[in-house]
Amino acid sequence: MNWAENQRTKLSNATAAAQLDRGAHHMAAGEVALAEACFRRALEHEPNFAEAHKQRAIALRALNRLPEAIEAFR
Repeated sequence: MNWAENQRTKLSNATAAAQLDRGAHHMAAGEVALAEACFRRALEHEPNFAEAHKQRAIALRALNRLPEAIEAFR
């Protein structure tokens, strides 16, 4: 991995973490749909981000989107 790729990876990871944090704040405020969108964006940046998958599944369950929630838990 060259320097530029390494920097892109670091930025993507930081963006994913920021989206996860933003989603957590929305969940705490009861803004579940906004939280789910943040968790989804986190996964766009870091597809293997386990915590984002878990939090998205919890949000989907709260939105009564059960088939999607089950898939997100896998």
